[in-house]
Amino acid sequence: MSFVPASNPAGPSGGYRAPLHARILALLQFTRMGLGLTAVADSLTGLILAGQGSNWPAVVAMSVCSLCLYGYGMALNDLVDRHRDAAMAGHKPLPSGRLAVGAAHWIVAVLVLFALGSAAWLAGVLGSSWPMGMAAAAVVLITFYNLMGKWMPYAGLLSLGVIRGVNSLIGAPHGPMVLHPLALLYHVTILSIVGYVWEGKRPALMMRHLALLLVGMAGLTVVGVWLEERMTYAAIPVLVGLGLSEAIFWIWALGFASKPNTPVQVRGQRLILQGLLWLIVLDAVTVGTTRGWQRGLCVAALWPMAWLAVRGMRYWNAISLASGRVMLR
Repeated sequence: MSFVPASNPAGPSGGYRAPLHARILALLQFTRMGLGLTAVADSLTGLILAGQGSNWPAVVAMSVCSLCLYGYGMALNDLVDRHRDAAMAGHKPLPSGRLAVGAAHWIVAVLVLFALGSAAWLAGVLGSSWPMGMAAAAVVLITFYNLMGKWMPYAGLLSLGVIRGVNSLIGAPHGPMVLHPLALLYHVTILSIVGYVWEGKRPALMMRHLALLLVGMAGLTVVGVWLEERMTYAAIPVLVGLGLSEAIFWIWALGFASKPNTPVQVRGQRLILQGLLWLIVLDAVTVGTTRGWQRGLCVAALWPMAWLAVRGMRYWNAISLASGRVMLR
Protein backbone atom coordinates (compact mmCIF):
# COMPACT_ATOMS: atom_id res chain seq x y z
CA MET A 1 0.00 0.00 0.00
CA SER A 2 1.35 3.41 -0.91
CA PHE A 3 2.15 5.75 1.95
CA VAL A 4 1.23 9.40 2.16
CA PRO A 5 3.05 11.35 4.92
CA ALA A 6 1.05 12.31 7.98
CA SER A 7 1.57 15.99 7.22
CA ASN A 8 -0.96 15.63 4.39
CA PRO A 9 -2.85 12.35 4.47
CA ALA A 10 -5.37 13.71 2.00
CA GLY A 11 -2.67 14.26 -0.61
CA PRO A 12 -1.64 17.48 -2.35
CA SER A 13 -5.19 18.41 -3.27
CA GLY A 14 -6.88 17.36 -0.04
CA GLY A 15 -8.41 19.66 2.49
CA TYR A 16 -6.44 18.32 5.40
CA ARG A 17 -4.57 20.93 7.45
CA ALA A 18 -1.30 19.58 8.78
CA PRO A 19 -0.43 20.02 12.46
CA LEU A 20 1.85 22.89 13.40
CA HIS A 21 4.97 20.75 13.88
CA ALA A 22 4.56 19.26 10.38
CA ARG A 23 4.17 22.70 8.81
CA ILE A 24 7.28 23.96 10.61
CA LEU A 25 9.24 20.93 9.37
CA ALA A 26 8.05 21.54 5.80
CA LEU A 27 9.13 25.19 6.06
CA LEU A 28 12.58 24.26 7.39
CA GLN A 29 13.04 21.65 4.66
CA PHE A 30 11.85 24.07 1.97
CA THR A 31 14.42 26.68 3.02
CA ARG A 32 17.19 24.17 3.99
CA MET A 33 17.68 25.98 7.28
CA GLY A 34 19.83 23.13 8.57
CA LEU A 35 22.69 24.40 6.40
CA GLY A 36 21.84 28.09 6.78
CA LEU A 37 24.48 28.44 9.50
CA THR A 38 27.19 27.87 6.87
CA ALA A 39 26.16 31.12 5.19
CA VAL A 40 26.04 32.87 8.56
CA ALA A 41 29.58 31.68 9.35
CA ASP A 42 30.85 33.02 6.01
CA SER A 43 29.36 36.48 6.52
CA LEU A 44 30.33 36.73 10.19
CA THR A 45 33.90 35.95 9.17
CA GLY A 46 33.83 38.93 6.84
CA LEU A 47 32.41 41.06 9.64
CA ILE A 48 35.17 39.95 12.02
CA LEU A 49 37.86 40.62 9.42
CA ALA A 50 36.42 44.13 9.06
CA GLY A 51 36.88 44.68 12.79
CA GLN A 52 33.17 44.53 13.63
CA GLY A 53 33.07 41.19 15.42
CA SER A 54 32.18 42.82 18.75
CA ASN A 55 29.49 45.06 17.27
CA TRP A 56 26.47 43.03 18.37
CA PRO A 57 23.79 44.92 16.40
CA ALA A 58 25.93 44.35 13.30
CA VAL A 59 26.37 40.66 14.17
CA VAL A 60 22.61 40.18 14.55
CA ALA A 61 21.77 42.11 11.37
CA MET A 62 24.42 40.25 9.40
CA SER A 63 23.24 36.86 10.66
CA VAL A 64 19.61 37.56 9.77
CA CYS A 65 20.60 38.84 6.33
CA SER A 66 22.70 35.79 5.45
CA LEU A 67 20.16 33.33 6.83
CA CYS A 68 17.39 34.93 4.78
CA LEU A 69 19.52 35.06 1.64
CA TYR A 70 20.33 31.38 2.00
CA GLY A 71 16.69 30.49 2.62
CA TYR A 72 15.63 32.63 -0.35
CA GLY A 73 18.01 30.77 -2.66
CA MET A 74 16.93 27.32 -1.49
CA ALA A 75 13.23 28.15 -1.52
CA LEU A 76 13.36 29.72 -4.99
CA ASN A 77 15.26 26.65 -6.23
CA ASP A 78 12.49 24.30 -5.09
CA LEU A 79 9.78 26.61 -6.36
CA VAL A 80 11.31 26.72 -9.84
CA ASP A 81 12.02 22.96 -9.87
CA ARG A 82 8.70 21.81 -8.42
CA HIS A 83 7.46 20.14 -11.63
CA ARG A 84 10.69 18.24 -12.13
CA ASP A 85 10.80 17.32 -8.45
CA ALA A 86 7.31 15.84 -8.76
CA ALA A 87 8.85 13.10 -10.90
CA MET A 88 12.29 12.82 -9.31
CA ALA A 89 11.98 13.96 -5.67
CA GLY A 90 8.37 13.55 -4.62
CA HIS A 91 9.28 13.65 -0.93
CA LYS A 92 10.06 17.39 -1.01
CA PRO A 93 7.56 19.79 0.58
CA LEU A 94 6.07 21.16 -2.66
CA PRO A 95 5.57 17.99 -4.76
CA SER A 96 4.40 16.04 -1.70
CA GLY A 97 1.72 18.63 -1.02
CA ARG A 98 3.03 19.40 2.46
CA LEU A 99 3.51 23.01 1.37
CA ALA A 100 1.14 24.87 -0.94
CA VAL A 101 2.54 26.67 -3.98
CA GLY A 102 0.86 29.90 -2.92
CA ALA A 103 2.47 29.70 0.51
CA ALA A 104 5.83 29.00 -1.16
CA HIS A 105 5.58 32.22 -3.16
CA TRP A 106 4.90 34.17 0.03
CA ILE A 107 7.84 32.54 1.79
CA VAL A 108 10.19 33.48 -1.05
CA ALA A 109 8.94 37.07 -1.04
CA VAL A 110 9.19 37.44 2.74
CA LEU A 111 12.72 36.02 2.82
CA VAL A 112 14.06 38.40 0.19
CA LEU A 113 12.37 41.36 1.92
CA PHE A 114 13.83 40.37 5.28
CA ALA A 115 17.27 39.91 3.69
CA LEU A 116 17.24 43.39 2.18
CA GLY A 117 15.68 44.88 5.30
CA SER A 118 18.36 43.46 7.58
CA ALA A 119 21.00 44.62 5.08
CA ALA A 120 19.55 48.14 5.40
CA TRP A 121 19.74 47.79 9.19
CA LEU A 122 23.37 46.69 8.89
CA ALA A 123 24.10 49.63 6.60
CA GLY A 124 22.76 51.98 9.27
CA VAL A 125 24.82 50.33 11.99
CA LEU A 126 28.04 50.48 9.95
CA GLY A 127 27.33 53.90 8.46
CA SER A 128 27.82 52.69 4.90
CA SER A 129 25.60 51.78 1.96
CA TRP A 130 27.94 48.88 1.10
CA PRO A 131 25.84 46.14 2.81
CA MET A 132 22.76 47.14 0.82
CA GLY A 133 24.65 47.04 -2.45
CA MET A 134 26.24 43.65 -1.75
CA ALA A 135 22.98 42.14 -0.48
CA ALA A 136 21.19 43.37 -3.61
CA ALA A 137 23.98 41.85 -5.72
CA ALA A 138 23.52 38.54 -3.87
CA VAL A 139 19.77 38.61 -4.57
CA VAL A 140 20.42 39.24 -8.27
CA LEU A 141 22.96 36.40 -8.47
CA ILE A 142 20.70 33.97 -6.59
CA THR A 143 17.77 34.85 -8.85
CA PHE A 144 19.92 34.51 -11.96
CA TYR A 145 21.13 31.07 -10.92
CA ASN A 146 17.66 29.74 -10.22
CA LEU A 147 15.94 31.21 -13.28
CA MET A 148 18.73 30.84 -15.85
CA GLY A 149 22.12 29.76 -14.52
CA LYS A 150 21.26 26.17 -13.59
CA TRP A 151 20.63 25.46 -17.29
CA MET A 152 23.98 27.05 -18.22
CA PRO A 153 26.47 24.83 -16.35
CA TYR A 154 29.54 27.06 -16.69
CA ALA A 155 27.68 30.20 -15.58
CA GLY A 156 25.53 28.47 -12.98
CA LEU A 157 28.34 26.62 -11.22
CA LEU A 158 30.55 29.71 -11.15
CA SER A 159 27.69 31.84 -9.85
CA LEU A 160 27.30 29.49 -6.86
CA GLY A 161 30.87 30.26 -5.83
CA VAL A 162 30.45 33.97 -6.48
CA ILE A 163 27.30 34.06 -4.33
CA ARG A 164 29.25 32.65 -1.39
CA GLY A 165 32.00 35.20 -1.88
CA VAL A 166 29.56 38.10 -2.15
CA ASN A 167 27.72 36.96 0.98
CA SER A 168 31.00 37.03 2.92
CA LEU A 169 31.60 40.64 1.85
CA ILE A 170 28.24 42.11 2.88
CA GLY A 171 29.51 43.21 6.30
CA ALA A 172 32.99 44.28 5.21
CA PRO A 173 32.68 47.78 3.72
CA HIS A 174 36.18 49.01 4.59
CA GLY A 175 38.78 47.15 2.57
CA PRO A 176 37.84 43.46 3.04
CA MET A 177 40.49 40.75 2.90
CA VAL A 178 40.18 39.14 -0.53
CA LEU A 179 41.64 35.74 0.39
CA HIS A 180 38.56 34.66 2.31
CA PRO A 181 35.90 35.28 -0.40
CA LEU A 182 38.25 33.78 -3.01
CA ALA A 183 38.71 30.66 -0.88
CA LEU A 184 34.92 30.32 -0.61
CA LEU A 185 34.56 30.84 -4.36
CA TYR A 186 37.12 28.14 -5.19
CA HIS A 187 35.76 25.65 -2.68
CA VAL A 188 32.10 26.01 -3.63
CA THR A 189 32.74 26.11 -7.39
CA ILE A 190 34.95 23.00 -7.40
CA LEU A 191 32.61 21.25 -4.97
CA SER A 192 29.65 22.07 -7.21
CA ILE A 193 31.45 20.80 -10.31
CA VAL A 194 32.29 17.45 -8.72
CA GLY A 195 28.82 17.10 -7.20
CA TYR A 196 27.22 18.02 -10.54
CA VAL A 197 29.13 15.23 -12.30
CA TRP A 198 28.62 12.62 -9.58
CA GLU A 199 24.89 13.29 -9.34
CA GLY A 200 24.57 12.98 -13.12
CA LYS A 201 22.85 16.33 -13.59
CA ARG A 202 21.87 17.68 -16.98
CA PRO A 203 22.94 19.28 -19.22
CA ALA A 204 26.19 17.35 -19.04
CA LEU A 205 29.43 19.25 -18.47
CA MET A 206 31.66 19.49 -21.53
CA MET A 207 35.33 20.43 -21.75
CA ARG A 208 34.38 23.87 -23.05
CA HIS A 209 32.28 24.41 -19.92
CA LEU A 210 35.23 23.50 -17.69
CA ALA A 211 37.47 25.82 -19.70
CA LEU A 212 35.02 28.70 -19.26
CA LEU A 213 34.81 27.95 -15.54
CA LEU A 214 38.60 28.07 -15.20
CA VAL A 215 38.77 31.33 -17.14
CA GLY A 216 36.05 32.83 -14.94
CA MET A 217 37.75 31.76 -11.71
CA ALA A 218 41.11 33.06 -12.95
CA GLY A 219 39.58 36.38 -13.95
CA LEU A 220 37.88 36.83 -10.58
CA THR A 221 41.17 35.98 -8.85
CA VAL A 222 43.06 38.62 -10.82
CA VAL A 223 40.42 41.26 -10.06
CA GLY A 224 40.34 40.30 -6.38
CA VAL A 225 44.11 40.42 -5.93
CA TRP A 226 44.27 43.72 -7.80
CA LEU A 227 41.66 45.22 -5.47
CA GLU A 228 43.35 43.87 -2.34
CA GLU A 229 45.48 46.65 -0.85
CA ARG A 230 46.90 44.58 2.00
CA MET A 231 48.24 41.55 0.13
CA THR A 232 51.53 41.30 2.03
CA TYR A 233 53.55 38.52 3.63
CA ALA A 234 51.04 38.66 6.50
CA ALA A 235 48.75 36.71 4.18
CA ILE A 236 51.05 33.67 4.23
CA PRO A 237 49.56 32.10 7.43
CA VAL A 238 46.09 32.46 5.94
CA LEU A 239 47.19 30.85 2.67
CA VAL A 240 48.89 27.99 4.46
CA GLY A 241 45.92 27.39 6.76
CA LEU A 242 43.39 27.49 3.94
CA GLY A 243 45.57 25.30 1.73
CA LEU A 244 45.94 22.63 4.43
CA SER A 245 42.21 22.73 5.17
CA GLU A 246 41.34 22.21 1.53
CA ALA A 247 43.86 19.40 1.21
CA ILE A 248 42.34 17.59 4.20
CA PHE A 249 38.84 17.88 2.77
CA TRP A 250 39.72 16.63 -0.70
CA ILE A 251 41.79 13.75 0.65
CA TRP A 252 38.66 12.69 2.53
CA ALA A 253 36.58 13.19 -0.63
CA LEU A 254 38.91 11.00 -2.70
CA GLY A 255 38.78 8.31 -0.03
CA PHE A 256 35.01 8.45 0.02
CA ALA A 257 34.86 8.33 -3.77
CA SER A 258 36.85 5.08 -3.80
CA LYS A 259 34.16 3.17 -1.87
CA PRO A 260 32.77 0.73 -4.48
CA ASN A 261 29.47 -0.06 -2.76
CA THR A 262 28.22 3.53 -2.58
CA PRO A 263 26.10 4.71 -5.56
CA VAL A 264 27.60 7.66 -7.41
CA GLN A 265 24.57 9.89 -6.78
CA VAL A 266 24.76 9.20 -3.05
CA ARG A 267 28.44 10.13 -3.13
CA GLY A 268 27.57 13.40 -4.82
CA GLN A 269 24.89 14.28 -2.29
CA ARG A 270 27.11 13.45 0.67
CA LEU A 271 30.02 15.35 -0.88
CA ILE A 272 27.89 18.49 -1.23
CA LEU A 273 26.64 18.21 2.35
CA GLN A 274 30.07 17.71 3.90
CA GLY A 275 31.61 20.30 1.59
CA LEU A 276 29.14 22.96 2.68
CA LEU A 277 29.77 22.17 6.33
CA TRP A 278 33.51 22.40 5.62
CA LEU A 279 33.04 26.06 4.70
CA ILE A 280 32.83 26.76 8.43
CA VAL A 281 36.28 25.21 8.84
CA LEU A 282 37.64 27.58 6.19
CA ASP A 283 35.96 30.48 7.98
CA ALA A 284 37.44 29.45 11.35
CA VAL A 285 40.92 29.04 9.87
CA THR A 286 40.75 32.49 8.27
CA VAL A 287 39.68 34.15 11.51
CA GLY A 288 42.12 32.12 13.63
CA THR A 289 45.14 33.06 11.52
CA THR A 290 44.25 36.75 11.31
CA ARG A 291 42.27 37.69 14.43
CA GLY A 292 43.40 35.13 17.00
CA TRP A 293 42.55 31.53 17.85
CA GLN A 294 39.88 32.53 20.40
CA ARG A 295 37.74 34.17 17.72
CA GLY A 296 38.56 31.33 15.37
CA LEU A 297 37.15 28.85 17.87
CA CYS A 298 34.01 30.95 18.21
CA VAL A 299 33.43 30.65 14.46
CA ALA A 300 34.33 26.94 14.54
CA ALA A 301 31.58 26.42 17.14
CA LEU A 302 29.07 26.96 14.36
CA TRP A 303 30.17 23.67 12.74
CA PRO A 304 28.68 21.33 15.37
CA MET A 305 25.61 23.57 15.53
CA ALA A 306 25.09 23.23 11.75
CA TRP A 307 25.76 19.49 11.88
CA LEU A 308 23.27 19.02 14.71
CA ALA A 309 20.71 21.11 12.82
CA VAL A 310 21.04 18.88 9.75
CA ARG A 311 20.87 15.68 11.80
CA GLY A 312 18.02 17.03 13.89
CA MET A 313 15.91 17.74 10.81
CA ARG A 314 16.57 14.24 9.52
CA TYR A 315 15.45 12.66 12.78
CA TRP A 316 12.44 14.95 12.90
CA ASN A 317 11.50 13.89 9.37
CA ALA A 318 11.92 10.20 10.24
CA ILE A 319 9.71 10.57 13.31
CA SER A 320 7.11 12.42 11.25
CA LEU A 321 7.09 9.65 8.65
CA ALA A 322 6.84 6.96 11.32
CA SER A 323 3.92 8.69 13.02
CA GLY A 324 2.22 9.00 9.64
CA ARG A 325 2.46 5.28 9.03
CA VAL A 326 0.93 4.58 12.42
CA MET A 327 -1.91 7.03 11.74
CA LEU A 328 -2.75 5.42 8.39
CA ARG A 329 -3.01 1.89 9.79
